Amino acid sequence: WSSDVCSSDLVRLLVNTRDVNQRGRIVNVPGKIVDILADKGRNRLYLLRQDKNIVQVHDAVTLRLLGNLRTGNTPVRMAVSENNRYLMVGNEHSQYISVFDLDTLEAAEPFWTPSLYFHTIAVGRGAIWATARRADAQAPALFRLDLDNRMASAPASLGVFKNEVPDTAALVTSPSQSYVLLATPTGAVALW
Repeated sequence: WSSDVCSSDLVRLLVNTRDVNQRGRIVNVPGKIVDILADKGRNRLYLLRQDKNIVQVHDAVTLRLLGNLRTGNTPVRMAVSENNRYLMVGNEHSQYISVFDLDTLEAAEPFWTPSLYFHTIAVGRGAIWATARRADAQAPALFRLDLDNRMASAPASLGVFKNEVPDTAALVTSPSQSYVLLATPTGAVALW
């Protein structure tokens, strides 16, 4: 320990806690990685690097970087459309959802969402759902996304329940895209 170390110096610490039942290899990926998705059909991995506002596209076998996709400010979570063609990214500080064509690895038309800052996105049973922080005075809700028309709407109810979902709630898709799980900060969960 040296007294000349400044408190603003950054330290990167890598810890290997591999157990005998774990397989694979450790890969050092710099930056603040906040989400990761596997694309089995294309044999790719998508890593969401928040500190650079990019999605890193890696080959799943060699782990070689294939390219970077520029997102909005402070990307939070990713989801793949049901037809596996589009990657959607919710951005904490941009009023749009970034959309990328996975066949060409190019940006597609985004969702423009005035007064909404999307966080988590989940795809299941033909629907795309998202949580968002609102800049207007309306109550927080769960939003249904229309990928074809690039529109977001909040239904008045979710079945028998009023659509009042905290903006800090989280959505996740099952691997088969058959189910969507909603978890709220109060501990309440919903599965559909």
